[in-house]
Amino acid sequence: MDIEKLIEKYKAGESTLEEEQFLIENASNVDTEMSAWFQYAKQKKKEPTPVLKEQIWASISKKRIQFRIGMFAAAASILVLAVFFINNARQEKLAYEEKEATLKEALAMLSEPEIMPSKKNIIYEDELVIIYNNPE
Repeated sequence: MDIEKLIEKYKAGESTLEEEQFLIENASNVDTEMSAWFQYAKQKKKEPTPVLKEQIWASISKKRIQFRIGMFAAAASILVLAVFFINNARQEKLAYEEKEATLKEALAMLSEPEIMPSKKNIIYEDELVIIYNNPE
């Protein structure tokens, strides 16, 4: 490869990562204004630690576990709320049945009043008013 053409391509921003890597490794041998930059980049390039990949996967696994724990907590909360509302509805139903039983018991205690024939004379009767006269 012609290093001069690659340097021009690099300056135009059209080089690929492989071409840039090639320049960083080999441009220090060529006497150009960019060779100093490539030497600097080569010296300052940091290699990842051997355990970096394991640390990344451990972090991802930890986040997955935290997500699962969060989902289980949300599901448990929804379940508790559902049980609360179902239990509350049952108690309201029982309370209604208890009220109904008490009302029936109270009605059974009352005797039917006997309607006695009235000995009163009706003087005037309307939809709203009835006027009686007591014969006594």
